[in-house]
Amino acid sequence: KESILSIYPYVDKIIVFWTNKPWGKTNSVLYEGKLVYFPKKFDSILEKIEELNLEKIELIKAHTESPYNQLSVFTNDILLPNFDKPDIILYPEVDHVFHSENIENMLDIVKSKKSTCFRTRQVELWRTLGYRIPERPQRLGTVIWNMKGLNYLPKTGTQADDLNKKNIVTLDNHFIHNCGFCVSEKVMLWKHLTAIAFSTDVGDCEPNISWY
Repeated sequence: KESILSIYPYVDKIIVFWTNKPWGKTNSVLYEGKLVYFPKKFDSILEKIEELNLEKIELIKAHTESPYNQLSVFTNDILLPNFDKPDIILYPEVDHVFHSENIENMLDIVKSKKSTCFRTRQVELWRTLGYRIPERPQRLGTVIWNMKGLNYLPKTGTQADDLNKKNIVTLDNHFIHNCGFCVSEKVMLWKHLTAIAFSTDVGDCEPNISWY
């Protein structure tokens, strides 16, 4: 909800792509010697979004087996054929929250540049809003595409990032707050278990099993 509200005044439309199925082809994971099956419904995120009752939001159920190129598939197969082509698309993750001054200035810069793919820096918060992880420069933050000269989104990585990293412009003075670690113990456990389960299927490194 915080992520949506932080961008709501600055966009014409918010498309929330959702699924109850993790990436990969698994429905369970072996954890601490026990086989844990994933629920058909992990949380009440859809109800929380609907409670906002905001007219710009549209919920669309969609799924791919891998995070790689996922957002290009959603953009090219669902968004562009069914909605007016936007000049700019923001691709925040569900835990990215913008400060108003950051997003206002950032959008002005994106509009003024000829480049097509941009990224913000990020402040990764740790468990509460009072602590942060030292900045990891390789972490993308939110990715933004200027679509004015494009008819489709090229093949991308896991966060809508241009596969040719040299084409990504880093907005050095603009950042988002990443609240991915500021969740309940229950939510973090499901994030941990699903990551263990699908890591092999999507070609990712297996998380440290004992991290949680």
